[in-house]
Amino acid sequence: MDSYKMELREVISQFLDTLSTTGNEAYIKRDLRKINDFEKEMDKFFDAYMVAYLTWMVGAIRKVLKQAASEFDVDGANYDDVKFIEQYLGVKGNKVVPERQGHATVLFAAASMTAIRQDVVNKLQQSMVTDTFLPDFKKAVQNSVSRRFHDYFYVPSVDSIFKTYNSATAFFAKKYDYRRFRYEGGVISESRDFCIERNGLEFDVDTGRSWNNLEWKGKIPGVDFFVQCGGYNCRHWIRYIKE
Repeated sequence: MDSYKMELREVISQFLDTLSTTGNEAYIKRDLRKINDFEKEMDKFFDAYMVAYLTWMVGAIRKVLKQAASEFDVDGANYDDVKFIEQYLGVKGNKVVPERQGHATVLFAAASMTAIRQDVVNKLQQSMVTDTFLPDFKKAVQNSVSRRFHDYFYVPSVDSIFKTYNSATAFFAKKYDYRRFRYEGGVISESRDFCIERNGLEFDVDTGRSWNNLEWKGKIPGVDFFVQCGGYNCRHWIRYIKE
C-alpha cells in the first residue's frame, strides 16, 4: 500500500504544479475549472491503481473466511456458510460492487479515497477565495494526503480483513455452541491496559459480551467486542474453546 500512497502523492503534486499564480507573489489564481481537472486526475488514478487493489482485497477477504471455516472444520464448518459476509462488504463474484441500494459498499468506499478527494477539493476552493501562497499550499496538501491515506484508506483496509475474520469465527462459535475463549497475542511495550489485563487468560463468552459495556483505549463504539478484537495496531485475537 505504500506504493499506492507514493503514486497518489506524485499525481497530486504534479497536478498542483499546474495551478496558475499571480505574478511574482505566487498566490493561487481563482480558476474553478482546476477543481474539475483534479477530479479527473483522481478518476484516472483510481482506474490505474485501485482495480488491482480491489482484486487483492477480494482475495484477502476470501482467504480469511476460508481460514475461519478451517478452524471449525471438526464441527462441519464450510466456507460457503460465511460467504454472505462477502456480500455485506460488497463482494460479488470476483469483483467489488460500487453501490448497493444507492450507497457505496464498504470496500469500494475505502478504495475510492472519497475523504482524500474531498479534502483536496475543499482546500482548492479555499485557496481560490483567499490569497494562498502556492509553495505553502503544496506542503499542506501533501501532508494532509499522507494523513488521510493512513486514516481513511490504509487503516480501513486492514480493519476490514481483521473484522471479516472475527465476524466469521464469531458466527461459527455461536453456531457450534463454543462457550469459552482465550485472549491470545502476547504483550509488548505498546500494549493497552485492556489487553495486558486479559492476555493469555480464558473467559466464558458471556463475560466477553459484557466487555461491550466497558470503555478502553481504541474501542470502536457500536462494534461488538468479538468483532473488533485485534485489528490495526493490535496483536491480539480470540481462540474459541469448546467445553
